[in-house]
Amino acid sequence: NFESSTSINNQGKTSIPTANIVVKISDNLGSKDGQVTIYDSYDLVSPVEAGNSLNGYFKSKQLPVGSYDVAVNVAGYLPQTKTIVMNEAGINVDFTVMKNTLGNVVLNVDANTEFSYKLKSLDNTILDSGNSDKGIAFLPVFTYGKYLIDLTPDSNEFGVLSNKEVEFKEGTTEIKLDLKEITSFNAVLVKLHVVDESESPIQGAKAFVQDLFSGFEIYSYNFPETDKNGDTHLSITEEGAYSFRVYKGYSEGMSEQVTIIFEPGTEMPEEELIVVIYLGNGSFNISVLDELDYPVPFAQIDFYTKGMTKNSGTKLTDNAGKLLFSLKAGTEKFFVASKEGYMPFYSEARFLTPSNIWEINANLEPQKLKEDDEQARVEFLGVFDALGGEKTNFEVDKVVYLGYDIHLYTDVDEMKFEYITGKETTTVEQDSLFIFDSSSSSQVDVMYEDLEKTICTKDKGKILNAKWTESVDSATIEKGIYRIYVKVMVRNDSSVSLY
Repeated sequence: NFESSTSINNQGKTSIPTANIVVKISDNLGSKDGQVTIYDSYDLVSPVEAGNSLNGYFKSKQLPVGSYDVAVNVAGYLPQTKTIVMNEAGINVDFTVMKNTLGNVVLNVDANTEFSYKLKSLDNTILDSGNSDKGIAFLPVFTYGKYLIDLTPDSNEFGVLSNKEVEFKEGTTEIKLDLKEITSFNAVLVKLHVVDESESPIQGAKAFVQDLFSGFEIYSYNFPETDKNGDTHLSITEEGAYSFRVYKGYSEGMSEQVTIIFEPGTEMPEEELIVVIYLGNGSFNISVLDELDYPVPFAQIDFYTKGMTKNSGTKLTDNAGKLLFSLKAGTEKFFVASKEGYMPFYSEARFLTPSNIWEINANLEPQKLKEDDEQARVEFLGVFDALGGEKTNFEVDKVVYLGYDIHLYTDVDEMKFEYITGKETTTVEQDSLFIFDSSSSSQVDVMYEDLEKTICTKDKGKILNAKWTESVDSATIEKGIYRIYVKVMVRNDSSVSLY
C-alpha cells in the first residue's frame, strides 16, 4: 500500500458548481419515510443517487447544477416524481403522498404501438409514470375521481396526448384512449432557435411545452436537445395556446406565446420561434505562484473554450500575481498560465455559471532544474481505476493504471519508459501506455478505455500507445509536461515494486 503525491481523481473532467437537493415527504397527517431516487433529467435509467429518508427528510450529496427528476416511493402510497432545476443555492422539494388503496386500472390505446405515460393529479403532480408492455399499462388508483394523463407513443406516426382527463369510478377496470395519426391536417411543426444574449446559438438546451390554458407543463412532448446551431423542432398534434420553456442546466428562457390551429393543406404548417436565454457571466480568480509559493507578477493568462479551438482572451496578472476575469457563463473554459523561464500551467476545465467564482492557484515551476544537465523530472501520481478514481493499493488480477507526470525541460528525440518492474519473476503484465500533453487534461474527458490509440507525440493533445519495451522516437518531443498512464495487471502483489 502507498499514498500518491498528487491527487488527480478528476483528471480530465470538467468541474461544475454543485449543491444539495433536500427532499421532504409527508401525507395529510405528518412526515413519512420512504425511498428517494434522483435521476439526471437527461438519463432516467441510471440514478445519480438513491436512499431512504429519515423523519421525512432526505438530503442528497453534492450534485452538479442542472435538471433532475426526483422520485419518492413510500410503502402503501402512490409513487410520485417531480422535475426540478437546481442552481448553486440548492433546492428544497416537497412531496405530499397519497395512499394507494383501490388497486389498478388497465390503460391501453387503440393503436398498434407501445407508449410511455404519466398519471397526474388535477394540479399536475405526477402520481405515477411508466411504460406499456404489449400495449397495456396498469395505473394505480388511491381514490375515485378525476385525473390527467400525458401519453407519448413510441411510434412517431401517432400524436401524443396531453392533460387528457380521465375518471376512475367504482367498478372502473379499463381505460382506452384514442391516438391520432400525424398528417399535414392535424399537426404543426414548431421550430425553436435558442440563443444567448449576444445572439450566439446555444447547443444542448432542452425545451418543454407549457399549456397556457391550464398553466401546466406537458410531459408528453419531448423536444430533442438543440444542435450546434441552437435549433430543435417537434410536431405539436393538439390545438391550443402554448409557450416553450428552454433551459441549459443553470438558466432558462421562455418563448413567445403561440396558438396552434389546424388548417387543411398539402404541407404541414410551421411555427418558427426564437428563444433567448440570458446566461450572464462566470469568473476566474487566479493566483499565479512559483515553486516556493511566491507571486509571479505579469504572467500571461490565455483562456480557451474546452477543446482548445478558440482563444477567449489573453490577460496579464497584476504585480501580486493575481487576475480576476469574467467570461460568458454556460461554457467550459480553461486557461494556460505562462511566464518566461517557467513551464506552462494548464488548468482543469471549469463550467462557468452566473454568480460563481472559481478560485484557482496556478503553480509554475522553473523551466530548468538546478542541475544543468538534467533534462526531465518524473513525478509518480498514484494508482487509478479505468474512470480516473484514485486507488490506495494493488489488487491481484485487477487492471489498474499507474500515473506519472514527466516534466520535460528540453526538446528530445527519444523517450524510454521503464518505471515498473517485478522482483526476480515477472508479476506485472503491462498492456499499453497512454501518453498525452498536459493540456489534454483540460480538453478531453479522460476515460482510458475509450482513448483513441495513435502513435504521435509532436501534436499537442494527441495520445500515444506504445508497448512496454518500445521507446518513443517517431518525432521530436517538445518540452512540456506530459502525463502518462501505464495499464497493468498485477499477478502477485507481494513481489511488486515501483521505481
